[in-house]
Amino acid sequence: MFLSLSVYEERARRIRTYLKNNDCRALLVFTGDYVIYTTGFSIDVATWERPVAVVLPLDSEPFMVLNELSTYHHGFALERKTCWVEDASFYVEHPRLTNRKYTVLQWTDLVADRMKAAGLVRGRVAVDTVGAVPAGLRASLPDLQFVSAAELLRDMRNVKCPEERQILHMCGEVSDYGQKLMRERFRSGRILTEIAYEVTWEMSKYALEKYPEDKIEVRARAFCGGRYTASPHGSGAHAGLKIAEHDIIIDFTNCFMNDYSVENERTFIVGKPTDEEARAFRTMVEAQKRATEMLVEGRRMADVDGAAQRVIEMAGYGDYIMHRTGHGRGLQGHEYPTDLAFNNSLLVEGVCITPEPGIYIGHIGGFRHSDTVLVGKTAPDSCTKFPRELEDLTV
Repeated sequence: MFLSLSVYEERARRIRTYLKNNDCRALLVFTGDYVIYTTGFSIDVATWERPVAVVLPLDSEPFMVLNELSTYHHGFALERKTCWVEDASFYVEHPRLTNRKYTVLQWTDLVADRMKAAGLVRGRVAVDTVGAVPAGLRASLPDLQFVSAAELLRDMRNVKCPEERQILHMCGEVSDYGQKLMRERFRSGRILTEIAYEVTWEMSKYALEKYPEDKIEVRARAFCGGRYTASPHGSGAHAGLKIAEHDIIIDFTNCFMNDYSVENERTFIVGKPTDEEARAFRTMVEAQKRATEMLVEGRRMADVDGAAQRVIEMAGYGDYIMHRTGHGRGLQGHEYPTDLAFNNSLLVEGVCITPEPGIYIGHIGGFRHSDTVLVGKTAPDSCTKFPRELEDLTV
């Protein structure tokens, strides 16, 4: 499921209203994920070496400047009706002897000349990130004032529209299937990396059968086992680590669909847990429940983190917290709000948060679940639903 063109048209309407109210003649976008957000064009190059630009004028049609590698990629997107900006100019990175075009070293000249042709030579223009405006573009258009529209775009992107929410739920269902496959394979003596590749393959087949026309990528991984799980992102080695009896395993199964993705992590225990392992595990689960319950419109963002922290501290594990309770998710794995623990803004329906409080005890291991949850009007709406209790995750 791709977002319909009407979604991008509505975003353009909101942007133009902002431009009018702030005396700006256009919006310039240089950042890859905001190119996707404003146009529907899924970036196919690394923008640090092959820059892109989108220009959305207040009173005329938008246009894009792309690398020649994206020529057919853009054409396929128009054919598929997943990009609403039809007008694109291309610079080349392989200079021609004849029929010469702007080269990659002249890409800002191409942007400037397109803007001059559109009459965008003086006044104020909004930018997704002011620091991203190339020096060459500033030099070519000295009478333009570049002002930040970062807060507008951040807040627009923070609240997911109904179609975005549907995609996140579809991703969640695929990732839950992956967790089922993981649980079936966690056995003493098996290599964790081998399991992760098996599950990635099975998830891929499952997703491709359900969504053959979409852009799909899946990933499965286990963050080592045993005491190494005390490092939230794994030990940094031990690719051939075998599961041992009484191991703790933290895994993730992710699905990326049309540039959106979810986060789905679970903690498993192989064999009967010790009393201390069971206590830390159940404390983590309770902390996640309390954080998730807070994901309702009108609550403060910081209180989500506070609810989880209180549970952990009351259980005596306060010194074993290593990170915030969660962050935003959508087009990026980590996106606004990344300052959840200190953000006093009020939650709004449609904001996407990953409640994932963790407890990390060096001589025992780590305990963390992560889910992808949409803020609701009266109750949270979880996109990932795989069981969370110790009884379900003891294998």
